[in-house]
Amino acid sequence: MARGSSGDRGGRKKAPVRKTTRKPAARKRTAAGKGPTGKGRRPRRAAPRKRKPNRLRRALVALVLGALLGLGAAFGLLYLDALSKVDSMRDRPLWAESGSIASAPVELWAGMAVGPVDVAQILQAAGYSRVTKIAA
Repeated sequence: MARGSSGDRGGRKKAPVRKTTRKPAARKRTAAGKGPTGKGRRPRRAAPRKRKPNRLRRALVALVLGALLGLGAAFGLLYLDALSKVDSMRDRPLWAESGSIASAPVELWAGMAVGPVDVAQILQAAGYSRVTKIAA
């Protein structure tokens, strides 16, 4: 055959034919919606229920929020208590209460050989300071 004849396609090959996969045709229904057996529709199978993965997440979020709310309330109450204590201390005069110094007990009794210098040392060790003038 010659080069331009109808049987020759210029040396080109045919493209391969693609095979498509189709779904099988649905069954035809007869009158009144009945299947091919004539018994009526088969009930559909219920789809399996999926468990909600959010249930656990919601419970965890609620637990965390509850804990944070409880901690916030506790810290708030402690803060208000501290404020009331500071206010009550600030409202009192500074020297309204007599000062007291806690130290180791010292026993002195009559007839004991202790001079004024020894008593002054005991008092200074307890935290008292030396005063030259006594305020009335």
